[in-house]
Amino acid sequence: MVIIAISYDSQSLNRRIGALQGVGHVIIPASSLASGLHAIETGDYHLLLMGATVSTSDQRELAKASRKLHPRSKIISVSFPESEPVKTADQQVIAGDENAVLFAVTALVSGDAESDSEMGRR
Repeated sequence: MVIIAISYDSQSLNRRIGALQGVGHVIIPASSLASGLHAIETGDYHLLLMGATVSTSDQRELAKASRKLHPRSKIISVSFPESEPVKTADQQVIAGDENAVLFAVTALVSGDAESDSEMGRR
């Protein structure tokens, strides 16, 4: 799976890249809003993974661009507990638990996860 991984913290981004590549994913890294938007506009990817260091407003902008240009691509938003959730994301993960991030990625890949919006339609 090709994943755009966006984080504004280089150490966090490098750890996430290593973990995701370790389980076989191809990662397109981005470390700013501009580089994230560029990756979305020019890339062919399956998943947009936005780290907690990406502000909520930037996550919303990135998610909106992804939905518009790649409507079939999934979106995971990693956020701090006090942050407002990004409603357009398919999955919300609380920051600090890399295993939860890897589980969310795996669940979306396998199709075992429902998006928050799909769950809300029930």
